[in-house]
Amino acid sequence: MGSNMRVPLRVGIKILFKFYLIDKFTGKSRCVSGWCGNTLLTSGRNNLASLAWFTNCVVGTDNTAPAAGQTALLGYVASNTSLEETVVSAQASSPFYGWKRKRFRFDSNSGIANENLNEVAISWATGSGDVCTNRALIVDISGIPVTISPLADEILDVVVEVRYYPPLSDATGTVVLDGLTYDYILRAAVVTSTSAWGDNIGSKIVSLSADPSHWKAYDDDIGTIEQYPNGVGTNSASTNDFTNAYINNSYQIVFGMASGPTGWNVLTGKLLRSLQFFTTAGHYQIQFDSQSSPGNGIPKTSAEVLTFQFVLNWEEEIIP
Repeated sequence: MGSNMRVPLRVGIKILFKFYLIDKFTGKSRCVSGWCGNTLLTSGRNNLASLAWFTNCVVGTDNTAPAAGQTALLGYVASNTSLEETVVSAQASSPFYGWKRKRFRFDSNSGIANENLNEVAISWATGSGDVCTNRALIVDISGIPVTISPLADEILDVVVEVRYYPPLSDATGTVVLDGLTYDYILRAAVVTSTSAWGDNIGSKIVSLSADPSHWKAYDDDIGTIEQYPNGVGTNSASTNDFTNAYINNSYQIVFGMASGPTGWNVLTGKLLRSLQFFTTAGHYQIQFDSQSSPGNGIPKTSAEVLTFQFVLNWEEEIIP
């Protein structure tokens, strides 16, 4: 028993920067920029499924406008992994998104003194090569590009906030299982949860299917986007999870789970109505409705293996 098509889902990504200069003798700090938006570079977007991509902050001097085809800063000055703090959370009300904020510190020994800084990025390695996830120009509170020139007695803090935006509208479609057609409703889950939408920001985007508790079947409808499915649930068992190899420039991963005979058998006489599953880019839920028997789900039994495939796509700055 298995689906003959891939079910699509998506997450939006936004990256913001803000700059502070700190007098190293008095400790007085002043904000010297507005929130700087970004352009997600094509090379960086490809690497979101391959590695930890939020480990470094990079600054440079070039003021050329960002473009997706760039691969690094154009006037590299310094890269830093030194963190003053990391804060993770999720919005409790609309607009929903999970966020992770890191404060990178460039001290007087980092090579930035008296440099005219105009550009910034996050990256996954130290150095001036092709290592950037994104690129942004430094701007003032009005969004106009501005130059920052730290003095020899000043420390530079760069606050970087990365956000994951869940889809706020349902995705719908059909799947065919053993010759029978089922309508599905795919929805984000627990969008106010920090662990679901914030904790894994910066990790490579993959399914968390290796833990059977992350794939759970229910005998009732899916919940709201702040919830998981309703009803009685059961974890998967005797599972065979998989993630396909990433295809360059696809900006998506294909993953799934085959639940064995002892898994996803919700209750005697009950049907599999809904399923929850986790990824490093958010938690999701899906509901099934039989076209031949409306209101009913999938008749998974202990004599069957049930397999599903999903496609998770990441897009830049999708803000509902």
